[in-house]
Amino acid sequence: MQSQTSSGLKTWPEYIDPVDQTLFPGAIASVCLFWRNVMMSQTSFWSRILVNVDEEPTSLATIRKHLALSNEHPLHVYLSRRAGHYGSEDLAEKVRVAAVLQLLLPHWGRIWTLHLDVLHAVSLPRVGFELGDFPPAARSIQLVSHIHDSIPCPIGSMAIPPTKASHLTSLYLDVSAFRDILQGSSGKILPNSVRYLMISGDGHGSLRLPVRPLAHCLQRLPDLTALRFVGVRIDIADARLPASAQLRCLRELEFEEMDWLLVCELCYQLRLDEHEPLHKLKLKGCTAARIFIGMFMWLPPSSHLCIEDIDSSEVVDYILGAFCRPCSQSLEVVHCRGFDIDVLNSLFDIRGNNHSLEWLCRFLERLTIKDCTEFSSSELMSTVDARRVAWERTDSLKPSDEEFELSPIGTLLVSGCGELEPDDQEWFDENVAHVQWDGWIGGFRHTGAPEGTQETF
Repeated sequence: MQSQTSSGLKTWPEYIDPVDQTLFPGAIASVCLFWRNVMMSQTSFWSRILVNVDEEPTSLATIRKHLALSNEHPLHVYLSRRAGHYGSEDLAEKVRVAAVLQLLLPHWGRIWTLHLDVLHAVSLPRVGFELGDFPPAARSIQLVSHIHDSIPCPIGSMAIPPTKASHLTSLYLDVSAFRDILQGSSGKILPNSVRYLMISGDGHGSLRLPVRPLAHCLQRLPDLTALRFVGVRIDIADARLPASAQLRCLRELEFEEMDWLLVCELCYQLRLDEHEPLHKLKLKGCTAARIFIGMFMWLPPSSHLCIEDIDSSEVVDYILGAFCRPCSQSLEVVHCRGFDIDVLNSLFDIRGNNHSLEWLCRFLERLTIKDCTEFSSSELMSTVDARRVAWERTDSLKPSDEEFELSPIGTLLVSGCGELEPDDQEWFDENVAHVQWDGWIGGFRHTGAPEGTQETF
């Protein structure tokens, strides 16, 4: 069983060890000899190969037998370490991984899924070198590590650029693997078919991706739909004026545990501020030694903005200041200490300047708040009311109207934010169209749906 992110990248749930032999087909085959014989007679049951590459590795004989049982079916191969076996060092891991890949080479043409989740970056095969090209039939490739200890390959030294996997749609790369691709190749470096791309690092250390080659690589992916960066450091020393925007298909963008200046510089290099509105922009756990208000205007327009694990109320205020396009209608705030009463006052403009047109998030119609405890239900009610009153004062104008000022909050979803006071519950029920606060559902447009049908968020 695998879960799938909204961006299409498949991951194992945290409670499942991806190389646990109690998963299918091992669990069924181990019941009894009869069941095992039945399983072994059906080659399609053996198309998924789970391999341990830790100190107690899956034997090469077992892998050979599994490959033989799979016949000519497409293969889904997972090389990983068992849960709890990602320690501080395993110098023999690289040899074990290389031995498994050597067994796979005769079957390279029928690999649809190739996922490697190892301890050391040096254990990963070098794309264009040891690995050669990606498997030509691959749909999903993952090359990730937990210790980034690889040595950069020489610039321009890649023998085989990974461009021939014309069916590849989902690509999840360790920052060291992606750096090797950037440095080792010139010209076209990834298949045009890639739609979902994730690059992950550890958020610190000396490993950085040069911003210009990175931007050029991304702009050459015409079908790129979802892009995610986690803990990636970017070298902006060679930053110049950006080229025209080309990521026409991009719909989801996520930055996690990165420096704000690098996030905004990459958005600037990709000209995302001029992009068609994204469906979703997520900003999680990003920090900065220094910020300035103008840089957040380089963030792309998006119909849904999610901010998570941001402690600075100043940064939250700046981000919301950039969430100002007509498409900017849905805001989700998760576990943000920076989303406090000062930000609420700014968001809903109850600072005594209600005649100003400079409302934050003035097109906002849907607000979701999770696990934020820096305000009370009464304070949230007061600020939502201020926005509603201002909207009514303008004769309930619509966004298409020339004199439109702001939208009222029509949907409010709150969970894990403390107790909802009875008086506030009554007010929300009468003045907001759709409301959910933990287990309570209300709102003047609430239809009284049966218990168990409430929205989950």
